[in-house]
Amino acid sequence: MQVPLYYARKGSHLNDRDAQVIGPVLDQLAQSRVPLTAPTVVEEAKPEASPLHRYFEWSDPKAAQLHREEQARRILRAIVIRIAASDPDGEAEEVRKFINIEVAPSPGAVVDETQLRPYITVEQVLEDPEQVRQQAEKAEKMLEFWERENRFWWKRHVEFARFNGVFKAIADLRKAAREEVHALV
Repeated sequence: MQVPLYYARKGSHLNDRDAQVIGPVLDQLAQSRVPLTAPTVVEEAKPEASPLHRYFEWSDPKAAQLHREEQARRILRAIVIRIAASDPDGEAEEVRKFINIEVAPSPGAVVDETQLRPYITVEQVLEDPEQVRQQAEKAEKMLEFWERENRFWWKRHVEFARFNGVFKAIADLRKAAREEVHALV
């Protein structure tokens, strides 16, 4: 069998060079008798000589802080509110209460990177057209991500035929966006 080339997923914190280092190690682990799990990968990365070692934070105090920050993000993402339906017969809709936004720093400002990705309430987003635009862009990126993740299976397995309409809707959305851009030019 031909040795595959590994690539970093678009939008990942890794680059393609990293993927060429990490991919073969993970492949080898996946083919061993040990289940490929996050704890298995951490164990493999512990020795300083491991190709995976440099991709982990090994300072326990710093790693603990990073872990707690990730727990805080999970908490912020977990809280929802229910909004009454717009029509009398409809069900209430759930929406995240706290929305992660992107803030552009002022020119020349010295800003901590964590200040560029704060959370604001859904009500604050709804009051700010720029934040609503960001949410629409985020929705489009999520659709593109879903399409990339599932296109392989859709083309190769009949079980995915039920998603034909979704793939067509994404293609139509992309076409409408291109036409909108051309109309503005």
